[in-house]
Amino acid sequence: MSYILDALKKTEQAERNRQIPTLDTVQSISKESHNTWWPFWLAITFMIGTGIILQIDKLQHENAKNVNPLSEEAKFKPDIRESIVSIPLDKINHLPIPLSALPSNLKNQIPKMKFSSHIFSSDSSLRSVTINNQIYQEEDMLTDELYLQEISEDGIIVRYQGYLVQISFLDEWQTGKFTKN
Repeated sequence: MSYILDALKKTEQAERNRQIPTLDTVQSISKESHNTWWPFWLAITFMIGTGIILQIDKLQHENAKNVNPLSEEAKFKPDIRESIVSIPLDKINHLPIPLSALPSNLKNQIPKMKFSSHIFSSDSSLRSVTINNQIYQEEDMLTDELYLQEISEDGIIVRYQGYLVQISFLDEWQTGKFTKN
């Protein structure tokens, strides 16, 4: 008798499967139908977004290096690491002096500089400063005789005619010689 009941149940179930479901029909939803691909698509989206951001950052960095100085008064040069001023090392002071302590005849020879950005990092390769709309890093030549020795936390240290001169942005921006953008 149980065989007959089982057969009848199977037949009824087969008929239900062949019928078009109506609003009253109870549907059974399989729990295995959820999408298992979402982590993959999330990872792909993250990688594409990161790639786009890195390309934009690279293009902005390249464009910033190609900006010409607006002021020709200073006659600044782009990165010329090979033509460092040939002053004997024994004539160069090993400790930087503040710009205010530089002899007035030398202080007046330093070209006017307009500082617009300053990036300091513990990693010296990441340090940069923008002077007269031109981006410079440590060991760049600013002019024929003005060499950017170091970028410090509060300014720059330049080598000029045998002197290491410390230019503090906070002190020098208030004077007329150097201006803050």
